[in-house]
Amino acid sequence: MKRDLLDAVGNIDEQFIEEASGRVLKEKKRTAWPLLAAVLALAILTASGLFALRKALHRSGKPNGPASDPAASGQENVGPAESGYNALDVDFDAAAARANDETFTAACRYAQQQTPSAKNDMTGLFAGKNLILITAQNFCPQVIDPERTPTLYRLATQGIEFTDYYQPMWGGATLSGEFAILTGLAPAHGVQSILDTVGKAMPFTLGNQLRSQGWFSRAYTDDIGYDTNRRDETHPNLGYESLLGVGNGLEIVLTDQWPRSDQELMRVAVDQCVEMRPFSVYLMMCSGIGAYNKTGNAMAAKHWAEVESLPWSDTVKAYLAANLEVEYALRDLLDALERAGIADDTVIVLTSSEYPYALEKNENYANFEDYLAELYGKPVDNCFDRDRSTLIVWSGCLEGKNYKVTTPTSSLDIVPTLSNLFGLDYDSRLLPGRDVFSDGEPLVFWPDGSWKTDRASYNAATGEYAAADGKEPYTDVMDIHDAVQKKLQYCDDVLSVDFFGILLGIETTAEPVFPTEMTMEELEAKLGFGYKLPDESEYSGTIVSKFDDSLGEQGGILLEYSFDGYVVYAMKYKDDGTDAYDTWQTDYAERGSEVIDGVEVRFRGQPTVPDYRGIAYWKQDGYQYILNCETAPGVDIMRLLPLFIEK
Repeated sequence: MKRDLLDAVGNIDEQFIEEASGRVLKEKKRTAWPLLAAVLALAILTASGLFALRKALHRSGKPNGPASDPAASGQENVGPAESGYNALDVDFDAAAARANDETFTAACRYAQQQTPSAKNDMTGLFAGKNLILITAQNFCPQVIDPERTPTLYRLATQGIEFTDYYQPMWGGATLSGEFAILTGLAPAHGVQSILDTVGKAMPFTLGNQLRSQGWFSRAYTDDIGYDTNRRDETHPNLGYESLLGVGNGLEIVLTDQWPRSDQELMRVAVDQCVEMRPFSVYLMMCSGIGAYNKTGNAMAAKHWAEVESLPWSDTVKAYLAANLEVEYALRDLLDALERAGIADDTVIVLTSSEYPYALEKNENYANFEDYLAELYGKPVDNCFDRDRSTLIVWSGCLEGKNYKVTTPTSSLDIVPTLSNLFGLDYDSRLLPGRDVFSDGEPLVFWPDGSWKTDRASYNAATGEYAAADGKEPYTDVMDIHDAVQKKLQYCDDVLSVDFFGILLGIETTAEPVFPTEMTMEELEAKLGFGYKLPDESEYSGTIVSKFDDSLGEQGGILLEYSFDGYVVYAMKYKDDGTDAYDTWQTDYAERGSEVIDGVEVRFRGQPTVPDYRGIAYWKQDGYQYILNCETAPGVDIMRLLPLFIEK
């Protein structure tokens, strides 16, 4: 039995496996479409048309200006590394002519007009080192405490310290934030963004850059399943030879609970990679996910005694307790690296995919108070306070060096900054973020057009512009608005075509298998049936209809309904004799049934939220239907159902 377990998962500590092998584990079924793709509601941004970008950013303090225009400075096609810039030898004009595609050409022209970042004193500081990249769901700076979380405190203050870092809420929460971290691109297509990478070349992800140089490469997750959100299809294309999780090996060693243990996940990853040097490892860690209570959240219950005496509400204490699992995972990692003598040769990077939204006042999470404001110590009424987050970049070689980045930075800066630190050959013009050690102008931006630099900030929700203390105000704020909109449009264009593949001549073999946008008339012609679009009288939003080949035997209809900052998904396909309730998102808890408009509807919801209904299933007139509100925690599914049950 032990040999079988080792074969299934790899080089895992035998005593740990011996303990795990006696557990009673349930077999998990692969979901057909665990979290459906959504298009980010860019209509908010583009309803009145995108601004025209007049000039490119430059380092003078005022974004945009003739001196920054590569065409004007003779740097239109900067040469390879010996030029002293982080740029590749790219002939944009030839690529645009070869592609003969309007979207590709637009992205080409934008990149061509950018000034590449110069190499600097930090270039190559991490050359040849191992990389452990971690996304910790719902993590925030308030978790870190010198006494309660000494390992996290050490990593945050003894590596490269970021004092003004943001993870913007891109829409779609986890998947969108994870996409920004891994690719360095703004998720202009919402949760669909990471799915849109399948079948496209993604050469600048850290996974692909290091793997191409021979680094051992693997990804791990303790999410509901290894194929949750189709990570088993996306992450190999992002540079990881395989992704291990529950359903393809890790169910053997991860305790069957929710949330699962980040400490257990880290132990597996360390066991497998520590002897495979150099290595590039990615972990999606989910112990910090909500809802937060001491009875329904396994990680909060596990560490409750350690937070019980803290002067917070039980909900906030449960959040802090759940995130102690991140502390212990990092403690074990650091211990393992130091025992192996490779702490100085390994880089640990940790950030969050989103703010802890399950602390907001929200009846769906049984939150009748604003616990996010309690945790943050102030009302959270703007994107800057909400999305201020943590970025840890640590290596043993950094301790005592007092590196600090005080300018505004975001998740889009991770890929260019680490690419420079690792001394990799990349093209800074092709990424919307910046190497934070370059002389480029800092610019953090949000999908609604909000932005922040080291000189000012703009809140698109209120229209408020504020100059930073002691900083000279901009003479033309419209220049920065233009730059933000152009960056968003560039990322949209890159995701809409195989931009990097065409530009750099990289062949891809994987075929996209994700939903294709069609009009309802086109869907009816293709499938022989349509979907009555819901009445929008109660909700003002946008509806996008798509063909989804994963639904039923012949494919089905996927509706993406965006409103009030949320996206919900409705599916319809011919009843093929199977039951969606028994095959789709079966890891979510059963939440009973109810007759609505004469139709019996069955429900499922997140296991950690008692009585919460997030997914509805029903059959009607020879068709099966699913309504998924799991990515819209502020939405009452019972109010939406009558709109989607066809009359």
